[in-house]
Amino acid sequence: MDEALIKEEIVNHSNDVYILADSSKFEQVFAVTFTKLKGKCIITDRFDNDLYRKHAIVKEVNK
Repeated sequence: MDEALIKEEIVNHSNDVYILADSSKFEQVFAVTFTKLKGKCIITDRFDNDLYRKHAIVKEVNK
């Protein structure tokens, strides 16, 4: 919970937000969230769900 609060404060004071998450993190349910996706940039290894693309910029990075 403390980590989510710290991340939320950082996001609230940032102009550009990049979310780094590997593909295993998507479609999971977590007890806390720290930001909405709208206007954020997600950087990930693989992305199969186009629903997120409606709310965020998605960049897939290959090895």
